[in-house]
Amino acid sequence: DFGTDYPTSEKRRFPQLATIGLTGLLVTFSDALNEPANRAALAFCAWLETENWPGVEETTTALTSVYVGFDPRGIDHATLRTRLEDALNQQIDTPRPCPAI
Repeated sequence: DFGTDYPTSEKRRFPQLATIGLTGLLVTFSDALNEPANRAALAFCAWLETENWPGVEETTTALTSVYVGFDPRGIDHATLRTRLEDALNQQIDTPRPCPAI
């Protein structure tokens, strides 16, 4: 799942979305390396790659985060942010299995 195993203090703050340059968003599941956040990042990236959203050109993980690179000609920043927020909210409400580590 994408967030149900976090300590209570992290549930209130994560996941977070941040703008990276003109064509990227970063989804962060924790500000410290821990297994639940790492598994959430891996699971979310794997899920996002299967979705094939128009305009999304790159997804990659880094410990507790997922970078989402996009082409603004295919999807605008606001729309992508909203779609990511909706997906994260849905995933937290309906957990999916994490990949094995």
